[in-house]
Amino acid sequence: MSDQEEAQPNCAVEMAESGDVFLVVGPEKLELRVQSLILKATSKTFAARLGPNWTKGHEQPSPEKPMEIHLPEDNAVSPKYICAVTHSRSQMIPKDLSAQDILDIAIVADKYFFVDALEMANRSWLRVCDKMKREIWLSWLQHTYFGMRKLSDRLLRLSLWIMLVLTLTFIPRRSKRYWIGA
Repeated sequence: MSDQEEAQPNCAVEMAESGDVFLVVGPEKLELRVQSLILKATSKTFAARLGPNWTKGHEQPSPEKPMEIHLPEDNAVSPKYICAVTHSRSQMIPKDLSAQDILDIAIVADKYFFVDALEMANRSWLRVCDKMKREIWLSWLQHTYFGMRKLSDRLLRLSLWIMLVLTLTFIPRRSKRYWIGA
């Protein structure tokens, strides 16, 4: 074993003691021991991945010989929280999630089709974030207001320019000295 492998301990979180699947998540290689039945029931992606068509040629997972599924591009926190919700391990989720955590969970939930399974949890997470939502809304409104103000200023300048050009174009020309283009 190399020094680099020894420096990174293999973390394991048991969502289900009799879990038959290890999700190996992120560059940290966090191992989440989960139930394949729960994964299949809550995620279309995992239902296909653990279904009979995909597992042909592979051994069926069992608690004695669990299957490993690697998810190297995901961060370790979001799948951990998603699995905690789906496996009824709410004590593993902090009371206050940051907006970034909620966004990361939403991205992973959308990626693996966990959205329906997380609906109730999302409601409680977003209820906690009411103050944050108001701040985001006010920030967006302020940004939009200033954005609209800049746009309206540009449109006003453009319309004044167009009016000036039209006015100069249609000025009655009595002599050449009034004509700008002459």
